[in-house]
Amino acid sequence: MMNKIIKAQEALYIWLSYFDKRSYDLIRQSCNYLNIQYDLGIESYAVWKIFYPLVYTGVIEHIGNGYYALTEPMAIDFGTHYVLINSKNENFSKTNESIGISLFDKKRGTISHQNVIQFHALQILRSFPTISSVVDGFYRSIVEEDKFEYHNYKSKKGVAELKDGGLKRYFSIPQDGYQRQIPDKSINPDALNISYYYERVVNNQYNGHYKVQTRDLHLEAFGLPILVHRVLMLDCLSRKNMPTNSDTEYHYSGIQHKIVKELNRVLNNSIRIYE
Repeated sequence: MMNKIIKAQEALYIWLSYFDKRSYDLIRQSCNYLNIQYDLGIESYAVWKIFYPLVYTGVIEHIGNGYYALTEPMAIDFGTHYVLINSKNENFSKTNESIGISLFDKKRGTISHQNVIQFHALQILRSFPTISSVVDGFYRSIVEEDKFEYHNYKSKKGVAELKDGGLKRYFSIPQDGYQRQIPDKSINPDALNISYYYERVVNNQYNGHYKVQTRDLHLEAFGLPILVHRVLMLDCLSRKNMPTNSDTEYHYSGIQHKIVKELNRVLNNSIRIYE
């Protein structure tokens, strides 16, 4: 099944490479077609299995107004090696890292690349606001409480939608009179993810756990913010390994404690740390 999905992702990647940009609706339709063509058997939302993993790894980027494009080619310098993103010098299908991502060891020589950047996970995370402040920055909304259907139906606190349907999503803490309208994914593809992670915070649930001795970090897969995953993925690639994941969680190995402490600030202390 996984090999079939990778083949479908490669086909989508090649298709996108022929265009400057494609709308989300067209991409969704293409994923539905690839689901049939490669006999994937995905019952609903094929776009989540085929398209979004490529957004999470950063080879596809949202460029505004619901349009996506391949990320501009770049090389990230990690001292001993480069991580190449969408490099025209590498055949993506031959890399064992991920579609559109490959490693280039400096022992092989030098590379000719216009866009070479440095990467420091800790510095980038220090620039991130907390997820609570991001949600708080969404537009205030005034919707009658009895019109909401909550994602967390037990606590009735967090992400909600209208009972009579519609695409709008809200973040509500009724007992505090707190309510925000979550931006549509065409405006901010990470807004709903951040809201789901913050939902766990307001319901006193963890978003992940970390073992100091082994440097293993596990984060909940559902609602994982895209930018958080990208930072952690690149930190793993600095050690020449990729994160692994299941349907329920992502596993990042070798993450330094100081990076997790900063990430915990961003996630409102929702990572349980085992000393």
